[in-house]
Amino acid sequence: MQDAATSQPVSRFRIITGNLGFPGATGLTNVHWGEGQTFRDGKFRCVDDSPAVGLMFKFEADGYVPFVTRAIGPDEGDVSFDITLQPAVAATITVVLPDGRPATNASIGFEMPGTYLNWVPGGFERTPMGGYTNVFSTDDSGRFVLPPDDTITRVIAACSDGYAEAAPATLADKATMRLQPWGRIDGTFLSDGKPAAGRVLTVGTSSQEGPTVRVLNVYHLNVETDVEGHFSIPKVPPGQLILFQEEMQGAFRGFTPLQNPAVTVRPGETTTVSLDLHSVTARLRWPVDVSRDTNWRVSGWISRAEVLGQPTSEGSLKETDDGTWQAEDLPAGNHTIQFIVLPPAPRGIPVKPLWRAEMPLIIPDGLFGGPVDAGEIVLRPAQ
Repeated sequence: MQDAATSQPVSRFRIITGNLGFPGATGLTNVHWGEGQTFRDGKFRCVDDSPAVGLMFKFEADGYVPFVTRAIGPDEGDVSFDITLQPAVAATITVVLPDGRPATNASIGFEMPGTYLNWVPGGFERTPMGGYTNVFSTDDSGRFVLPPDDTITRVIAACSDGYAEAAPATLADKATMRLQPWGRIDGTFLSDGKPAAGRVLTVGTSSQEGPTVRVLNVYHLNVETDVEGHFSIPKVPPGQLILFQEEMQGAFRGFTPLQNPAVTVRPGETTTVSLDLHSVTARLRWPVDVSRDTNWRVSGWISRAEVLGQPTSEGSLKETDDGTWQAEDLPAGNHTIQFIVLPPAPRGIPVKPLWRAEMPLIIPDGLFGGPVDAGEIVLRPAQ
């Protein structure tokens, strides 16, 4: 590791390992950066004997432009790199409150491929142990250092008094970020036309790709609806946001998008929304020559094909005492109902399904009140 200007070894630098996530991935859109290792005197050796997928490495040092390697395949064995870093001067940025006073101890988040920003009310969670550090704080003068990193796509400043964001190129010309007031979302959550209490809601971002909505990020600004179905999210960043419902999906916490198009939130203003969700009932019909074995495992769920990202599943269908299947809190849109029947097997052992069923379901916009009856869905032999 050398200084490109002097050809001397870089005295202290960091190497961050990026896991490419799945076989065949090659670039920054798929990488997931982890915690870095520090090396000295220009020499390094990284050992990673775990990956079944590719790796990338990012080299960082104070006063230099970071360098990212090419993707390294899992079958390449030992790989050598001679790295030269270009000297560069980091920028000092000042964050001020809406009234012009320095914003001390404000959260600073660097948005870049392969990293995540976990929003909480008034800022960001600290980077968890083992993760790449992209969350910082301003000092007593409201300042922070913006490194010369071309992979940073957006700089976000947040505190209890406000929010601001900017592209790094913009900050090169104007090294001050002035916070603007948070927005607010007030709303009512109805299920089958009745107030729904105890629903946990938050907001997030998405992108529109033709008819497809891709979920980008979900903020941890969770609030719960009251007995009248009312909710309020007080510190919301301005912009185009989608409301999500948070639910446990098995052993994991899932977030279901509740509406599209997005809600427009403006600085210092309250946006009012009304969520009108629906329950769905369906009946499962077995082939005439098949009797249901009590040891078979039957699972049903509803997904929304036009929503990509995680999770796409909107909820599970649960069997009732009278043999019908029900799901709650589904928004208008195009859905797919699916069932699968599995034979008995020890936990964790994969088995081939015996029967499957799939049926489209459209919940139209403007439908008010009452559950949606999806009718019968017929099981067929799994292929």
